[in-house]
Amino acid sequence: MTHSAHISLERVTRRFGNVVATENVSLTVPVGGFTALIGPSGCGKTTLLRLMGGLDQPTSGSVHRSDASLAFVFQEPRLLPWRTLLDNVALPLELSGVSRAERHARAAAAIALVRMSDAITRTPDQLSGGMRMRASIARALVSRPTLLLLDEPFASLDEVARHELDGELRELWERERFTAVLITHSVPEAVFLAEEVLVCSPQPARIVARIATPPGARTHMTWTSSALNTAAREASEAMLSAITERARERAAS
Repeated sequence: MTHSAHISLERVTRRFGNVVATENVSLTVPVGGFTALIGPSGCGKTTLLRLMGGLDQPTSGSVHRSDASLAFVFQEPRLLPWRTLLDNVALPLELSGVSRAERHARAAAAIALVRMSDAITRTPDQLSGGMRMRASIARALVSRPTLLLLDEPFASLDEVARHELDGELRELWERERFTAVLITHSVPEAVFLAEEVLVCSPQPARIVARIATPPGARTHMTWTSSALNTAAREASEAMLSAITERARERAAS
């Protein structure tokens, strides 16, 4: 993997009126890397993701991306109920004016990447929650982005479905090597999926720890490996320490 930066944030602060969402955040996401951001609810993780994707602009500091080929996967799949899986996945290409034959061919290929070719003619009401999230990932990949930004995509799923999709997402990233940034509340999910876990403090978000996860491919057995458990414990301790420190600061003010 190359070590050049795909995204870099330099001393980024984002204010919303009197509310400081992120403060003096600097981070780098390498090309082809998988980075996860964890932190307490409401700390500013999604704000950071929106800044990385250009959906928001910093109040101060700067955001740099090496190119603009990016796609988002949100918490909800947001599929159009009257369209088939094929046509839902093809929608970004349709909006870009790609011919019907080409967009259907590319949509079918993206659907194959998430192992849903047998459901290509189904509508969203005929898909399970996990299948709808797979469809959302396929729709993001159909434009062949080099950067994939994921905002808690599996948060609403049960643990069994979530573990399955985490395994598929990690396998997909290992094969395709797009750059990925994930927001999640799940520490085990973060260390399973990502090469590096960035721990955010309570609002305003600051990066308080950077945890490197064990290198190499993941399998379902990896969930219980001692190496990943060690990384998860380190990340959890860093987050709890940041929460405790912020509580002390507030009590003293």
